[in-house]
Amino acid sequence: MPADQQKPKPSTAVSQAGSVRRRIARCLDGRVEHDEDWVASELPVALSYNGQAHVVMLATPNDLEDFALGFSLSEAIIATPQELALIEIRERLEGIVIDMHIPQPRAEAIAARQRNLSGRSSCGLCGTQQLEDVMRHPAAVAAGIRTSGEVLHRALRSLEAAQPLNQRTGATHAAAWVDGRGDLLRVREDVGRH
Repeated sequence: MPADQQKPKPSTAVSQAGSVRRRIARCLDGRVEHDEDWVASELPVALSYNGQAHVVMLATPNDLEDFALGFSLSEAIIATPQELALIEIRERLEGIVIDMHIPQPRAEAIAARQRNLSGRSSCGLCGTQQLEDVMRHPAAVAAGIRTSGEVLHRALRSLEAAQPLNQRTGATHAAAWVDGRGDLLRVREDVGRH
């Protein structure tokens, strides 16, 4: 077998904040080169509310508290951040479990939804039962919030430097919270799979 077609040897998985170093094969100009590179990691993350398993999502295993809160808010499981109490984040062989507590009426509402969340890619559409379930109207943005294109461009220019995982792997996207001057206050990265 030619050297450029040999199977890559398994490498020791060295992990660094949401990424893992792996043996890879690069195909360039009809040649295959074997090397090592940083690859963004993604693990199954199970979300459990009041002792009841709810959903398993795939996520980069960084900032899991923010991931759980953001999912809970965007899926209307809770109405405000104060309704969510993080109990524990447990690593298991199969992935990560996030145990949370929410008010009992919220837990009952989850059970009443009868929603199948399997096969979701976090777009919010897959897994819904009826078209009516697709349309969720967020609360209106408070009056008085205005920004300029210059502020947005300033934030975008600084975003890349605030993405260490993407700099290492070239395979993640980010969301940022920005103040009125365009200064980044928070940046979160995840596998860029959509």
